[in-house]
Amino acid sequence: MATLSLGNQTIFTQSGSDAPVMDTNVNLSSANIKTSFNSLDTTASQGPTTDLTNTSLPIFACRAWVHFNGGEVTSVNSEDHCTIRASGNISKVVRNATGLFTIYFDTPMPDTNYAISHHIGVFNQGDQDGAVTSARCYTADVNFYKATVNYSAGGSNNFYNYTSISFMFFR
Repeated sequence: MATLSLGNQTIFTQSGSDAPVMDTNVNLSSANIKTSFNSLDTTASQGPTTDLTNTSLPIFACRAWVHFNGGEVTSVNSEDHCTIRASGNISKVVRNATGLFTIYFDTPMPDTNYAISHHIGVFNQGDQDGAVTSARCYTADVNFYKATVNYSAGGSNNFYNYTSISFMFFR
């Protein structure tokens, strides 16, 4: 059994995987709770803040992120799935062609007005990658994001399957 206590006062107890139970001696009247406390405002246009009296900048969260190897794929149902090293809210990354990737969200975005940040490079290769790399939006959808990844070197622009590609999605 797990117990959450403050000093000598038991606040919650939990048995196994059952839902936590609040102790009957805990008084949650409005007189002893900060009256300005409320749930986070997660509306997409305003962004969440810590509470209603917070006058600092709003808190915006990363809604999805992924770090994957664009050069290594496994065929799944006739799709080339990239090896995902780590992710949050991403179900799969599909390599559609050289340098063309579709990133699928586990939970859809609220709309297509999300911001994207990315990193592209060669995984664990020090400073060997001397080309200028970029990623461009091919298609933005609430269920997926498709991007091209390319490099520019010696006056040419080429699509490439880099071994270290990361995307972060904010809304």
